[in-house]
Amino acid sequence: MKTKINWDLNTDLTEFEDSKDKTDAYRHHDMVLRWMKPATVVAIQLTRQPDLKYKDQHLEEEDVWKGAHKGDWLPTIVLEYDKHGQITPWQEGYRRSLTALRMGERVMPVWIATKRF
Repeated sequence: MKTKINWDLNTDLTEFEDSKDKTDAYRHHDMVLRWMKPATVVAIQLTRQPDLKYKDQHLEEEDVWKGAHKGDWLPTIVLEYDKHGQITPWQEGYRRSLTALRMGERVMPVWIATKRF
């Protein structure tokens, strides 16, 4: 899918490393790559961490914003859900999703990591 931002789909998922091998019965997460609207991702992130909103004001000064405009490859965002399908309290990648939203991306790749137990 063509996007304005270069997304690295092979993001270093160190925290989720054990989940890459789908044959491993003991992996901690089920990983699925989805294409989502940036506004949806931002809304999900803010429901669990409303204090992230303060980062909106100076986005243009952030390395993520500058890198996206230079054509740098940005790591794909991971949204983590618990085994009951509820979003977990801590979410990463807010500045990347906000950058995608402000740059007018229609969709962005997002790894959905659902805990297995």
